[in-house]
Amino acid sequence: MDTTNLVSNAEKIANRRIGGNLGLLSNPADLSGAEIAVDNLIAEGGESFYNYVDWIGLIKDPDLIVLSAVHHYYFDNEDMKNINTVINLKQLNLIKNIDFFFRSIFKIIPKKSNFIGCFLDNKTQYKFAINNIKSQYHAKNNVDPFENGITSRSSFLNSVYNLMDSKTNRYMTGKDVSIHLKKNGFKILDMTEYNGLTYFHSQKPSEYKN
Repeated sequence: MDTTNLVSNAEKIANRRIGGNLGLLSNPADLSGAEIAVDNLIAEGGESFYNYVDWIGLIKDPDLIVLSAVHHYYFDNEDMKNINTVINLKQLNLIKNIDFFFRSIFKIIPKKSNFIGCFLDNKTQYKFAINNIKSQYHAKNNVDPFENGITSRSSFLNSVYNLMDSKTNRYMTGKDVSIHLKKNGFKILDMTEYNGLTYFHSQKPSEYKN
């Protein structure tokens, strides 16, 4: 991901938050639907999610909605028929039935609509944790814990897996998410790891037949 615009993005985010705190954005009539959606994206998704959506060029999409990870909103076919981008803020690891969720989104959004979300890639996080622990041990003792037989790979991995699993609900990898998205009709346009989470950009194909 190109980070050259992250400073300006941070300033934009700060300005929107300050405006909201001062009551400048407290009246819904002062904001378009897309602006309200972006404010929700910033409030719940944080700067990383905002930066990702900006990076793929959709932050200014006028036909954008955000599905909150905290609040429940109900959208019918009429609400969705002109939508161009749907952003789901809830990590996929925390969704029990991903196929049902993907299938529901796919059926209700128009063709060529974008579907964006995020998840914790456990495989990537495990590798990071393992390399970090190995580096710390090597720096302290000047030996590799694997090569010197101090700990077995299986027990070492299991301890790391247990540690990581305590922080997530569902084990998930980029490959898993790709399979589920494709199985439910989506075309994957991008998948990027950024600041500990993996973000994806998918789309309902224009050639899809209802």
